[in-house]
Amino acid sequence: MDYDGDSLTLAEEQSLWKFTYNVNKSATRTLAPLSYSDGTQHSFHARVDGRRVPSLSVDGYDRHQQFLAWATASGHLRVLIPVGPAPGYHDLRDVNMNGSVEASEADYADYDGDGKLSDDERDEDADGLTNFDESHGRTTPEYWAGCYKMEKPYGVGYAGTQVDDADSDGDGVRDGADDQDHDDVPNLMELSRNRASVTVDKPSGEVDWQFGSTCRVSDSIEFDETDRNGDGKPDAAKELHAAAYGRVNPFNPCLPATSARTCVSHPGFSGAGAPFDDSPNWLSLQ
Repeated sequence: MDYDGDSLTLAEEQSLWKFTYNVNKSATRTLAPLSYSDGTQHSFHARVDGRRVPSLSVDGYDRHQQFLAWATASGHLRVLIPVGPAPGYHDLRDVNMNGSVEASEADYADYDGDGKLSDDERDEDADGLTNFDESHGRTTPEYWAGCYKMEKPYGVGYAGTQVDDADSDGDGVRDGADDQDHDDVPNLMELSRNRASVTVDKPSGEVDWQFGSTCRVSDSIEFDETDRNGDGKPDAAKELHAAAYGRVNPFNPCLPATSARTCVSHPGFSGAGAPFDDSPNWLSLQ
């Protein structure tokens, strides 16, 4: 059960509470206050006129600073990306590869943009990925299967990351800088098609194949849903961004580029899934 509505279950918040005093030593083993509580979305809060007010700021968040310090010291902050609009060396946070780290890229954890971090937006193991993304979100295969359900998954089922382990596979690279599908695009750069492509798509009606329940669908842009050939798919969606960069997926090595060293050589034989299936090319829903 998730009693406070932050998408972290009671068991997950208890596990994170234990992590704060057993592993990273950021809290003591106490119930007052709890470092994680399933009774409030903001376990870090202050009291103003008797009400709880979020108090953990995005700016200067210590776990994020720890991740950046590790990435800098280990040589993972600036990495060689062989694909995309500008192949070459890029800052790990430069998701759209335009040569700069923009505010939206630096503050990727602040889902609602309020400047404060709720328990799901925090990154307790300091691996560059939020608690929500690692427990139910974009570093779980289920999220992508649910959001882009019109796309067939890749034939190899890559594992996700752990919310309470900075280096889930034990290879010495923290999960945000690691690469689940070995396509040489780090996990942190494959979390959002909106940010990678600088494009947001919003289906204008209820068409079953278009998007799933896990997407954070924006209301920014709509497209024509006219289906002229009667195949059940809007014509405008089929070639929506065919030539553009941004069709990322941390669990599919053929996305964003079929030239990746781990992308299947014979897709028709192995059932590689997107982009070799009949899915639209392509939607940016999150």
